[in-house]
Amino acid sequence: IRRPPRSTPSNSSAASDVYKRQKQTQRKIKFYTRSILDSSIVPRVDIVCGDSIPLITDNEGYAENIYYASVGGESLTFRFSRPDYKPKDTTIILTTGPDDFILKVYIRPRLCAFRGTVYDSITSTRLSNVTITAITTGDYVRTYTLNNGMYKIMADSGSWDIFYQKSGYEPKSLLGQVINNGDYKVLPDIYLVEKSGTFNITVEDDKGIPIPGASIYAFRLENNDTTARQTGITNSSGFYSFKAWAGFWKVYASKTGYQDNFTSATITPDTTVNKTINLTPLPGQITGYVLDADTNALNGARIVILPLTTGTNDTTYTNSSGYYNLSADPDTYQVIATQSGFLPDTIQVVVGPGETKTQNFYLIRNIGYIQGVVKDPVSYTHLTLPTN
Repeated sequence: IRRPPRSTPSNSSAASDVYKRQKQTQRKIKFYTRSILDSSIVPRVDIVCGDSIPLITDNEGYAENIYYASVGGESLTFRFSRPDYKPKDTTIILTTGPDDFILKVYIRPRLCAFRGTVYDSITSTRLSNVTITAITTGDYVRTYTLNNGMYKIMADSGSWDIFYQKSGYEPKSLLGQVINNGDYKVLPDIYLVEKSGTFNITVEDDKGIPIPGASIYAFRLENNDTTARQTGITNSSGFYSFKAWAGFWKVYASKTGYQDNFTSATITPDTTVNKTINLTPLPGQITGYVLDADTNALNGARIVILPLTTGTNDTTYTNSSGYYNLSADPDTYQVIATQSGFLPDTIQVVVGPGETKTQNFYLIRNIGYIQGVVKDPVSYTHLTLPTN
């Protein structure tokens, strides 16, 4: 009984791949990269072929790898690239054979170059590891800035569009940069703007009442760098908002009559952070003198303050100069001054946070009367005295 010939399975792509591999053998390819100008060695050349693991030639311009070959030949396309050389695509037909396949490729160096420097737009520090891609028709070159923010792009003559990208920054581009063979063109300095979020601040007192006119001072603390700063004043609703670059920020709020306070938050690009800063009012003072109508000091006069809302009652007495001083929380007070022999006086005083209010009193003497009847000492009859 004759065995029927083997056929390729058609119901499964995996089975088809297995059948194909049975018809293939492995063969080593040795790569040599040289300059087309003088046949000199070109090291560190990237070699890419489809989904295969990329290769890179050593300092002798050499690399090797194993690929599948077949009797009928396998078509393989390799791209050889290096930033300062023009990329080259080479296609071979790899057939089975006992010897290694030798592939010597000649690549052409680029004959002109762009160079420049990239900075941070806020701090003016030079940025490293910025990805720079130069694109022209049918070709592109990619490089990165060094630690000093400088870069060099080897190019061919023509018009190039150059793109700058770095994580955390807005991209930027220079379009239509023309260069000719032999040129070494210095491009304008590039300043990249950090991506930002929004920081919303509300300043209130300890009772949750908005504080308008509060001073805001914010800075970003990044690697001990405080060069990114923001200052402002809260509006009538105690609100202030600003754009904040990515990083850890501290925000301080202050106003005369209040104890300073702060908050902090980490800002990420395209996000909004809302924070409230509570300022505690500082106590104020009510001070002044108690005098009589002739401006003589009244020693020992009693001063009482009575708050209308949340303040605290308090009492003190004037010294020999008629002077008094009382600490008072922010509130509206009835201030009462009394002294024996004088009519009392009451005045309303409003005390703001940390505010000193001066209130003097001028007390009027309380006048008394003597009443009686004049009689004749013998008859005890009332006597009418002359009016003079």
